[in-house]
Amino acid sequence: MKRLILAAILLGTAGCGGDPATRVIDGIEASYSKEGRLDAITINFDDDGNARLWAGKRRGIIVRDGQDYLMNERRVAIDKTKYKMEPVAALRGDVMAALSALADAQRKRVEQAEAAAKASGELRPDGTRVVRLYDGREMLITPPPVVTFQVVPVGTEEVGGRSGKVWRLSAVGDPRPNGLEAVMSSDPELAQVGRLIRMHMAPADVAALEPEGTRRNLAKAAAELFGKGTLLRLSVRGEAGQTMELYRLQRFGPASFRGAVLMLPATVRDRKTLREDLKVLTPVEDDSPMRGVRH
Repeated sequence: MKRLILAAILLGTAGCGGDPATRVIDGIEASYSKEGRLDAITINFDDDGNARLWAGKRRGIIVRDGQDYLMNERRVAIDKTKYKMEPVAALRGDVMAALSALADAQRKRVEQAEAAAKASGELRPDGTRVVRLYDGREMLITPPPVVTFQVVPVGTEEVGGRSGKVWRLSAVGDPRPNGLEAVMSSDPELAQVGRLIRMHMAPADVAALEPEGTRRNLAKAAAELFGKGTLLRLSVRGEAGQTMELYRLQRFGPASFRGAVLMLPATVRDRKTLREDLKVLTPVEDDSPMRGVRH
């Protein structure tokens, strides 16, 4: 009997004691399916506001002590022929500041190039570009029209027992029933989930980095769409009105998980060392809803 009591004490200490990584946390877990694949995105919270959005491998978002971090894996060489993958993270604000500086520099280069092209007559005031061929002939290239997008309500829908408003993102003036269709919930219980999904899929500050034009308009409209609440379902509609589901909130509720789930990796870059891993920490379009819109 004494051995059993001692074993129980030791097991309890291992699960709840001094090691934060093995400590069992009773928190909240949400999970999204992606194109029918379950648990493609999982989100965990504890009672202190710490959280993690996990989108496969090491890519995701960590919230620790009120700070948002972006996380991913980087390739580290073992020798000349072998390498391993290690997790790395950085404050999201630092990543966005670095990306903003790069976007500003690129914008200035484009402006300088356009000014030079206008001065030489290569770029006309209406945006038409004159391309001189090797035989002396000239070819005129007209830029495609800039498309604008709208986000409008189209009804209500219940997803997994939760009610939400249906919003549609589509090109302005396009009579086809295509575009993105999202069911968004205003339930405050889901607000933390909504913030992380919005940050992961369609953040407004990432949209602002896009150059002027159709792509930026689409990114801004996607950010507006995800700002309507917490995503319950996201689908893409084809030209004939057919629907293909992209994401669905499959579960939300109490869950137990190890403390390691909410911990930062050993390597956390600061502003001085961020450039080494900026590429792997840059938000990517793997889960962006923009890939589902045709324009």
